[in-house]
Formats: sequence, C-alpha cells, structure tokens
Amino acid sequence: MGLKMKERKSVVHEIAPRYRQARKKEKGKILDEFVETTGYNRKYAIHVLSHEGKRYLRKVDTNSSWVRLETTHRGGSRARAGRKKTYDEPVQGGILKIWRYFDHMCSKLLKAFIASNVDDLYRSKWLRLDPRCREQLLDISAATIDRIVSGERREWRKRKGSCTTRGGGMLRNQIPIRVYFNWYERAPGFFEMDTVSHDGGFPARECCHTLSITDICTGWTELRAVKNNASRWIVAQLSDMEAGIPYPMLGLDSDNGSEFMNSPVLRWTEERGVSFTRGRPYRKNDNCFVEERNYHSVRKVIGYYRYEGDEMYGILQDVYRHLCPLRNYFYPCVRLVSNQRTDGKNHKVYDAPETPYARMLKDPRLSGEQKHVVRDRRETYDIIELKKGLDHAIRTLLELVRSGS
Repeated sequence: MGLKMKERKSVVHEIAPRYRQARKKEKGKILDEFVETTGYNRKYAIHVLSHEGKRYLRKVDTNSSWVRLETTHRGGSRARAGRKKTYDEPVQGGILKIWRYFDHMCSKLLKAFIASNVDDLYRSKWLRLDPRCREQLLDISAATIDRIVSGERREWRKRKGSCTTRGGGMLRNQIPIRVYFNWYERAPGFFEMDTVSHDGGFPARECCHTLSITDICTGWTELRAVKNNASRWIVAQLSDMEAGIPYPMLGLDSDNGSEFMNSPVLRWTEERGVSFTRGRPYRKNDNCFVEERNYHSVRKVIGYYRYEGDEMYGILQDVYRHLCPLRNYFYPCVRLVSNQRTDGKNHKVYDAPETPYARMLKDPRLSGEQKHVVRDRRETYDIIELKKGLDHAIRTLLELVRSGS
C-alpha cells in the first residue's frame, strides 16, 4: 500500500536538503530509494527534490516591493498556462445562441449561415454585440465552433422512425427506372420526392405524412403535410408545391411506394410535361438527395411523434409554411459533387455551404426574370419572424401530442 500525500510531503522535506548537497553518484542512490518509496516518476522526482524549500524573490505587482517566497511540494498537478482565448464569453455566447435557436446546425453550415445572415440578425435587433464581436463572429472557424458547442451537442441523441413505404404494383412497366442523374439533368427543375410517416411507431391506424421534394441541383426543398398516403392528397400537394417553386419543374423521381405508383400521379406529370421516373426497389441510395433531407428538414424539426386528425394536419401545414422559406432562403446546405470508390472506400466531395437561394442566383441556366422573382420574395421575409412563427407552430403541435388530442 502506497504512502499518503501527507507522508510523501514529509519524505520530500527530509530528503531534499541531503539530495542537493550530495555528489552525483550519491544523488543517483538517493533518487533510486526516493522513487521506490514514493512511486514518483524519476523526472518528476528530480524536479521535486531540486526545488523543495528553495527561496526566490518575486514582485507581486508593480507598486509593491520584492517579496521572498518559498517553494513547497504541493503534491498535486500544476495548472498549465495555455494559450490565451481568442474568443471571449460574449462571442461564445453569441455562437451558442445562434446554434440553439437555428436548429443546431453543424459547424460548417453554421459558419456559412452566420456569414450570409448576420446583417439580418443585427437589423432585427435579435443579436446585439459590439463591432469587435461582430468581426470575430465572421472570422471564427468551423473547428472553433465545434469546440464551443461540443458540450451541449453530446446531449442530442438520434432516434429512428418506422418505414411505412409499401410497394406499388401498378404501372411499374410504364414508369422507367432511374439509377443516377446525368450531368445535363443536374439543372434546376429535376426533383426527387418521398413521404415521411408520422405514425409514432404504431402504423396500425391512419396518420399524417409529410410529402417532400428536393431539387438535386440547387437543394431547393418543399414540404407539405398530407392526411394519408392516398393519391388525391399527393396530387393536390404536388400542385401546391409547383406553384411555390420559382422555376419550372422538369422531372420527378420517386421510390416504388404505392402513393406514387398510381394513375393520378402519372397523369399529373404527363399533363405538365414532367419526366416521371422511379428508383430500384429496396435501394434508398437511388433517392439519396431527398432521403438526406428527411432527417434535417422533418425529423429534426417535428420529431417522431404520432400526428393524426384535421387539427394536427393544419398545424403541420403551418410548420412547413414557415420552415420552407427558412430552408430555401436562409439556411445553407452542401451538395455532393463527386463520389469515387478507391481501394474499397468511398471518397465523397462536397461543395462549399450555400443557400438554395444563392445557388439559384449563380446558375446561368435560369432567366433574369426568374431571378428577379426570387429576389422580390426574399425581401418579403424576415428570418426572426419566420423562426418565431415556426417555434410557435411546433410548440402548439407538441402541446396537442402531450394532451392526447
């Protein structure tokens, strides 16, 4: 059984003077005995015995005289000086405030979000920091943001929802399979679509669903609630989505669910000259663009609860009425540029984070009139008012869930 801390201090106090007066060979013998007795590391033992009881002069402050201090063996770990923090408490608090309020983005997206929306945050007086802190917010790196939010991020846990997609046997021969998009099809207007079930883990009864479509070029996302997976609701919401998209819809790609593999949806696409394709059965990667949005745009926002009935359906529509402008005009996202497999490993390359709105303005294939319409729409939105409306709708929805309505 080793010595207690008080006993070790006594040993150091007794041996240190003899150690400093001894010759080199004698010091080695004393050090061997000391290390065996205390269990200290040899280098640390040399430091302790060399400095124990030494006296030195130190000036406490500029106005006082020199003070004689004595070194004592504390037996504990010494605090490291470390590098002085570049970002003080106001900046770190601002980062945490933005991260909490705007849906817990990853650090790279949050950095792009701050750069593109900091003027709106200051204009609405939601964020109030001095000019120096504002410059630091714009200069902060993604790695530093990760370190600031890491403590709170650990509390978040991912949960899995149930899949309610059922294969549709109708019209499979009439709807071609698409495995990938050609480069000429990566123009604005080609969308992938999917539905997300809100059954709360109990798919026995009818419940609400979310219909989502995502543009593979710009990342533009539209979300609508549907009362169930009946084709009439799908067609009605597709028409509403088409009216909300500021450029023509050229193509739709879906999975093999029966909500899409039916005559009303096929007729809707044929009447509008929209190319309609489907992915391979049981291959979710064929619809990877919309699948990756299902968590960030749906599950992360409204969770995995069960939503059913007209009242919850109306509130879900209100949620998406505020969420879609936020996602399309203010929230940055990344796009997959290339995916190469080398030595059994996939190497994915993504572009820089940008909002779908910014990508639209940069795309030369869209006309000036279309871009003018998008700019006018952007000016009508206030990011803080949209977020307040979204939070209010989500709170109302969750209160209904907790009350059992």
